[in-house]
Amino acid sequence: MMNAAKDLGYDNIFLAARREEGLDEQEGYAGHSVKRIGPFFPLLNGRSGFLYLRSVLGYNRAFLKELDRRRPSLVHCSDIETMPAGIFYKWRRGARLIYNIHDNLAQRYNIPVWAQSILNTIEGIAARIADVVLVPEAFRRDALPTWSRSKVAVVRNTPVDPGVQPPCSETRPIRLFFGGWLDVGRGLRHLLELVRDNKDFELTLAGEGSPALVAEIESTPRTRYLGFITHEEVMRETAHAHVVAALYDPIRPINRFAASNKLAEALACGRPVLVNSEMLITESLSPYDCLAKLPYSELKRRAPSLLRAMMEGNGDKYRAKCIAARMAFDDLYAWEAAQKAMTAAIERKSNADVD
Repeated sequence: MMNAAKDLGYDNIFLAARREEGLDEQEGYAGHSVKRIGPFFPLLNGRSGFLYLRSVLGYNRAFLKELDRRRPSLVHCSDIETMPAGIFYKWRRGARLIYNIHDNLAQRYNIPVWAQSILNTIEGIAARIADVVLVPEAFRRDALPTWSRSKVAVVRNTPVDPGVQPPCSETRPIRLFFGGWLDVGRGLRHLLELVRDNKDFELTLAGEGSPALVAEIESTPRTRYLGFITHEEVMRETAHAHVVAALYDPIRPINRFAASNKLAEALACGRPVLVNSEMLITESLSPYDCLAKLPYSELKRRAPSLLRAMMEGNGDKYRAKCIAARMAFDDLYAWEAAQKAMTAAIERKSNADVD
């Protein structure tokens, strides 16, 4: 979205929360300016509701202050945590407001249905107030209240097209890649056990997570940990891998509704994706035969044999999966279509023509 806005002549800045200690207040990333504002906002993973609310309020105070100082004509809010300041600024200054829902609020937690309904209503109200609402998949739009969907546009998570990447020529060892937030709920323990128990597999991981999990990763044989890397490096590692892992523990509702960046990046590079069958996104990709799909509970037991079978026949099955992955990208995740949808969201003057 920042690239699309920049192409339209906007002067962008990303106003980030302080999620880690010791980071610079201002820096550049991927050609854009980043400024961290507000008090320290720790990574809580649902452990402290009071600290979470206090951190959200602290960020919004700093966010509104920064908006008043800069006076932007367009504000792009990511998830519900940033919306209080965005809404107040919209009402006070008449700015246009884009609400980007990365994780639907009602799907984040294992809570009673009545509580989910309250959270969904809150997010529906925010969606009605915004000028344009973005979600990454149609099933995420359909999870919102019916009365709040008139402004919602689907813009899939997809990278700038890296071009067709040839399949890996060798079939052993089987190289797996995971890039993103390091969390046990994303199948990392399954992946670590897989490479620990099978000498014909290698695993590369990139991203940030808890020190304890990073230490476990670094102590696992045939595992390479890269830490935080740029998007360009992510795409290179994706193309270097045989298979990309995009796994989500279905015990959390949002994980079943996940619209993974890494999945689209794998398809762009023409790489099959190891996924768990509980993810709704597998339904649209199943016709392309580009997935290695298993129930989450059976990953440790069945994933090695499934991936080995993919490499059989001198790699013919694997190459066919790579071709199918790229075809799925061209049909469903083409950058040109996503860019057009983002440009339409930024330029839209009224809400009547939102799909």
